[in-house]
Amino acid sequence: MSTQKLLPILLISLGALLLLNNFLGVDINLFKLLLSVALIILGVSVLSGNGLRDGAQVDRSHTVMFSEGKNTVRDGAKVERFSTLFGSQKIKVEELHEGGKILEISTIFGETKLQIPRSLPIHISGNALFGEIDYPDGESISFGDRHFDALHDLNQPVLHIQAQAYFGSIKIRLV
Repeated sequence: MSTQKLLPILLISLGALLLLNNFLGVDINLFKLLLSVALIILGVSVLSGNGLRDGAQVDRSHTVMFSEGKNTVRDGAKVERFSTLFGSQKIKVEELHEGGKILEISTIFGETKLQIPRSLPIHISGNALFGEIDYPDGESISFGDRHFDALHDLNQPVLHIQAQAYFGSIKIRLV
């Protein structure tokens, strides 16, 4: 959802709530309700792929909502997206032979665990907002950005990981 659509939706919601409050005497905490609506819109935007992305064409998409899921990353798709909302997801990366693979991982109010072969060169870009991203080196972030590289064998294809955690956690482990 674009920012151009977000403001009108919030204004319409605010207007409707003020009407309810003034004419029907419904007592509603406007701040809490608007914050909730904004978080829902952010979550839907991230899951639908319209927000917080760099515009890469996604070849495969895996979404887990209110449940648990397991997925395996193999050669084939250039860009794969994994979204977790109010659930948990385990992702296992197999040995890759094709270069330039990109994994987009978004977690909102959930948990995602990513297992990567220790021999695979990786580059991780992480962004957390009231969430947590645990990196393979034992460091973690709860707010802000961090990059991590494990480029020990440049003859192998590099796996690029874009991780975003909002009110959730992403754990990245080398196995």
